[in-house]
Amino acid sequence: MNQPEQADAGDVPQGATCPVPDCPLAADIVLRSCDKKLIGAHKLNLARYSEGFPAPGDVIAPDKAVDLTENAKTLRVLMTFMHSQRFPSLLNMHEESFQELLELADAAEKYLVHSAMAVCNLRLASSDDIFVMSNGLKILEYAIKHNYPDVADRAAPWTLSESWDDVARHIGCGQEMMAWARYREKHISVLETMVSPIGMEIEDSGLGCMKRWFSFQSTVFQSLPATIRGRLDSLKGGRENPLRAATKKHMSMLNGCSTSMCQNRVWEWLERCDDDLNNIAAFHTFL
Repeated sequence: MNQPEQADAGDVPQGATCPVPDCPLAADIVLRSCDKKLIGAHKLNLARYSEGFPAPGDVIAPDKAVDLTENAKTLRVLMTFMHSQRFPSLLNMHEESFQELLELADAAEKYLVHSAMAVCNLRLASSDDIFVMSNGLKILEYAIKHNYPDVADRAAPWTLSESWDDVARHIGCGQEMMAWARYREKHISVLETMVSPIGMEIEDSGLGCMKRWFSFQSTVFQSLPATIRGRLDSLKGGRENPLRAATKKHMSMLNGCSTSMCQNRVWEWLERCDDDLNNIAAFHTFL
């Protein structure tokens, strides 16, 4: 099997080594990060494992470092994807490492390192992960920028209660902003339905049941967030319909109902709201 050509150590600036531990290949090209760190690499490997770096024959003056806009930490991790070896796991990257992951993902997209693109995509798309819970807007921006509709669909529900200014700062004020506004408006419509009073006729249920029903309904309404933003926040991430928790908490108020009419109205109320939420199309369909 052909190995990447090795260069004499004197061909490249001194002090630049490959970031892969125990790599047997000599560095024949040096990358200089934006924070002025030198990183050794292999021309043939760069061409083999990415589409964004030049072919070995196109490299001019290999004895000089190539300046890149990424920082050293990002480039060192990216270079580990340029070898025939097991790729590094990103599962140990926690909330404090989110910005590093995002910078790696952007670099992978820029240089078309497909293996790193896939690994970063999977890590960012974990819908039950702290990353998307705390950084929904940034992940939505990444997904729109690099055309990952499935990632956008997972991130968008976590942005429902964000301010218009914050959303515009991340995804701009064009078509993407209009898509987000329409997606958000669908959720607001469901919330309005959720707090719309449901009447009851006295001849159908009796005065006692009717009083209990309206008292129960009023208490449920009061237990929901008072503002639209608060209600949207309760829906973030596709969480359970907030009406379910509220009705369950106060269901005992209907215990004196002589028929099952009140309880049936609750189930119909919940099912209607659940159906309305589930029928909201995925975010990418609004683009």
